[in-house]
Amino acid sequence: MGLQQYYSSFVINVGYGNVAKDQMEITTVVGIFDHPNVDISILKLKDTIYQTPVCLPQMYNADCSLEKNLVLAGFGRYLPADYEPKWTRNGTIVRRTPGNLADSAMWANIQQLDRTNCILDRQQYIQPTEFCAGGLGSGSMDGDSGGPVMKVVGDRVIQIGTTSRGFQTAINNRMYDTGIYVNVGVHARWIAETTNGAAQFRFVRGSCTIN
Repeated sequence: MGLQQYYSSFVINVGYGNVAKDQMEITTVVGIFDHPNVDISILKLKDTIYQTPVCLPQMYNADCSLEKNLVLAGFGRYLPADYEPKWTRNGTIVRRTPGNLADSAMWANIQQLDRTNCILDRQQYIQPTEFCAGGLGSGSMDGDSGGPVMKVVGDRVIQIGTTSRGFQTAINNRMYDTGIYVNVGVHARWIAETTNGAAQFRFVRGSCTIN
């Protein structure tokens, strides 16, 4: 059941920028559709929202985009990029990460990583429908889950993933973030069917490029 029984009490603030309610469109949730196998859900809103929509890819081949630049957004905790995890041994997982909650949308530039980066911590498991991304002093933190991961192609912003989970590693007194993200393009058919075609996807030109 999850949150299904509580959705009528959810209030959704939609819009870029500060969390102040007078700067966003506000509506409520009238339905939640959970994917049966992966960490994504679709919310059905009561009202029409007038915001610029993001582009969605019909397919995203993560294996063809290693070391490519991505953009992460969220309202989670944040730290200075040069934060030093002084009490963690080099090359080990940072188990307790401090940080303040953001009061406005935060952005980070990250790079797509080889999938093996995401299984260095034995507690992690990455599914075939997920991809790995992160960077030195830049990545997702607590509170960013569910936020978008985007790829900028020309004048288009394409959401290729959503934040799921991750971990930080101490590398020479710096924090290296490794995040696991749900590949949105893999679930294009489910999203289109669940929204009765309201969500439309762009075709890809080839196995490694977005049209």
